[in-house]
Amino acid sequence: MAKSNRNDKSFDCQLLACNCENTMALDAKRLGRDLGLPDTPEIYHHLCRSQLGSFEAALDKANGRKTIVTCTQEAPLFEEIASERGEHDLSFVNIRENAGWGKSGKKAAAKIAALIAESAFQATPTGLLPVISNGKCIVYGDGQQAMEVAKKLSHRLDISLVLNNADG
Repeated sequence: MAKSNRNDKSFDCQLLACNCENTMALDAKRLGRDLGLPDTPEIYHHLCRSQLGSFEAALDKANGRKTIVTCTQEAPLFEEIASERGEHDLSFVNIRENAGWGKSGKKAAAKIAALIAESAFQATPTGLLPVISNGKCIVYGDGQQAMEVAKKLSHRLDISLVLNNADG
């Protein structure tokens, strides 16, 4: 997984970055450095077609690691191929429309790395906090809508209504 500390080389994902037929600038060395990758990643130019064999080879050597593909347009194709080759942890990130084709162009390297790192991030679910209402409920909202909700609930609960806009 990508870490925020640049010195921590623990990006435990396989990255398949494609520049969409050279329509956006991807600096492999900078991308590898920004993500803390152990090696400089290969930048593909046509991963979804002429370089599909590289995608298949990457799946074969994934060894249970997440594989991140920087293409969402062809995600169904990649998922179909992956399902035919067994179970794989795939993630897709749209760097093209979200950064690479933007006004920043070549200056979007940090944003591209951030988008990729975000796709690798696995949030830890928070714990649940039990709430005992003892039959009491607060309804907070705009005017008429909040009053209608409070009225519907009032048959079963002791309601306190807080209006943030009495005119709404």
